[in-house]
Amino acid sequence: MPTNVQQKETALAAIETFASVFDKPIVTTIEESKNLTIAEAYHHDYYARNPNQGYCAMVVGPKLAKVRKKLAHLYQ
Repeated sequence: MPTNVQQKETALAAIETFASVFDKPIVTTIEESKNLTIAEAYHHDYYARNPNQGYCAMVVGPKLAKVRKKLAHLYQ
């Protein structure tokens, strides 16, 4: 949900860039925000602050590791 034109353009450019990396088409849509509510501060950066919490350690961490490995060539 982009909140301005620049965010929308950046998101669309990212989808276009990453499309060549994956075997299947990216089906993510970029839509205008409706009824957007900003989460409370304690929700911000949850994974970064709680990497050893159960869900983070068992689900988020392995998913991030997989993506980082697959896209390692894009990191500088």
